[in-house]
Amino acid sequence: MRPVIVPGYWCDGTSPLCEQTWTAELTRTEPARDRDLAKVFVIALALVLLAGAGAVAALVLRSRSTAEPPQGRVLVVETGSEREIRVTFQVDKDPAATAECDIGAFDEKGSSVGRLIRVPVGPAAPGQRIVSQTVVVATPLGAASQAAVATCRLATAG
Repeated sequence: MRPVIVPGYWCDGTSPLCEQTWTAELTRTEPARDRDLAKVFVIALALVLLAGAGAVAALVLRSRSTAEPPQGRVLVVETGSEREIRVTFQVDKDPAATAECDIGAFDEKGSSVGRLIRVPVGPAAPGQRIVSQTVVVATPLGAASQAAVATCRLATAG
């Protein structure tokens, strides 16, 4: 029998201890190294996915911020009572978007006598950009003779 060199031992093949050590050396694996490589792979994959998600979110936010803001205008003002008016207005916006508009009521001198804020304006019909809506604006500060769409903005979720 020829001698076998095992790290830390000199075996001639006749000792049971030598045989056990030799078998253990031959069947030994590197589980710690394999686990380390797996961790590195998982971390790298997570970073790539996170970067991709960030890029998509940035593109979505950029496209929303460059979209044309909704534009509103008054069509009809009905002054049937001193304490309220009916205002029909329209909003030109992205067909799928939901907007919020503030409607102001004014007296003959142009002073504000009432306001309705955050009026939701839902999505338009397919193929349409303009949504018309009628609301009642309370005028607790006096009789109104005119109205205006003060502002319109895209509605935020939540």
